[in-house]
Amino acid sequence: MPLFWTNPKRAPSLWSRQQREKQQAKSTYGSFQVELWRLRHSAARATIDAINSSETTITGDLTHAPVKLSAEVCVSGPAFRLYLTIQNLSTFKMASNLVVLLHADRRHYTIAQSMARLPSVLPGVPLRVDFEVVAVLDAMDKLPPPSLSPDNSQIRVMLMKAGQAKPLIAAAVAMPQSEAAF
Repeated sequence: MPLFWTNPKRAPSLWSRQQREKQQAKSTYGSFQVELWRLRHSAARATIDAINSSETTITGDLTHAPVKLSAEVCVSGPAFRLYLTIQNLSTFKMASNLVVLLHADRRHYTIAQSMARLPSVLPGVPLRVDFEVVAVLDAMDKLPPPSLSPDNSQIRVMLMKAGQAKPLIAAAVAMPQSEAAF
């Protein structure tokens, strides 16, 4: 005798539930898709809130050494150098296991190395890291795309502790207009 029929009270309820699910397959699938969309939306909103709460140039987390981030963009033209200076403001605590992550709109900029693991940052000794950022130009006229405006010509810089999802510092670096390549 199958194990399914050993509990006579339970068998009809399982059978009736399966029949209900078969009859209401479209509504069940639709409600599942709505719940999946809500889950994705809440995860995206939580990610944006975590990044926006970190938008400052100095960390405010008491468990880590206070770190300051500054950025500088050099060279005009389609190829830029983005210099980041990370400074440990603590007098005795070392900042270690830090990662810098850069994010830009791929339609406007390409970044050769978008992530860098940093060595330990000693107190009072600034660490300077540079990244190559190239503006995307139209192949025909060698001009930046018309969709590039001062509002969307930003590169997001996030300083994170390795293994953590929430950035310690998040900043938006406004990139200058690139010149045509002749």
